[in-house]
Amino acid sequence: MSRLRPRRGPAPGAVLTAARSGATVRVTGIEIEGPVRARLAEFGLRPGAAVMVLGRTAGGGRLLGIGAGRVALDHATAARVGVQPE
Repeated sequence: MSRLRPRRGPAPGAVLTAARSGATVRVTGIEIEGPVRARLAEFGLRPGAAVMVLGRTAGGGRLLGIGAGRVALDHATAARVGVQPE
């Protein structure tokens, strides 16, 4: 008998790559598993966290303000983070 795992990815709606610079958003889900997900959680990027989009990188990634720190995500990673406007 197979078990269904709860969906841990982005909730329906926008992803981080759609957020504009200066916007504050709340993380709704992260569609990444393993050590990368754990590392993002160490930085404070986890479901329920409020995040400010500080800018966009040349490759389409995002520079984020999380608490007192800053974190840069590449485009592929940012596209797997679900958000909603704050």
